Amino acid sequence: MELGETFEETIQRELLEELSIYIEEIKLLHIFSGKKFYHEYPNGDQVNSVIAIYTAETYKGDIKVDHNEVKEARFFKLDSLPTERTKTTKNSLMHLNIDVNNRKTKTT
Repeated sequence: MELGETFEETIQRELLEELSIYIEEIKLLHIFSGKKFYHEYPNGDQVNSVIAIYTAETYKGDIKVDHNEVKEARFFKLDSLPTERTKTTKNSLMHLNIDVNNRKTKTT
């Protein structure tokens, strides 16, 4: 996030820079923060992340990965998410009631 940017402006800029796409309409789904989003890097740096999750239905452009910050980009259905995930991704999915073990939406 650049100084003075909103979450929405950051999303648009990052998607354009890294994937060459533009999202027309984004909607805030949830903001995550707190102890479960603490991380210590191998060099000793410590961070408490604030993560804003947005949804989008459509985008404009053809996905072209920049290969600088992104290795590949693909879409997944909720019931077929990759099993290899970061701790932050696992915590986010748990909070969104997505069972990370069975890869199904929980009914509560």
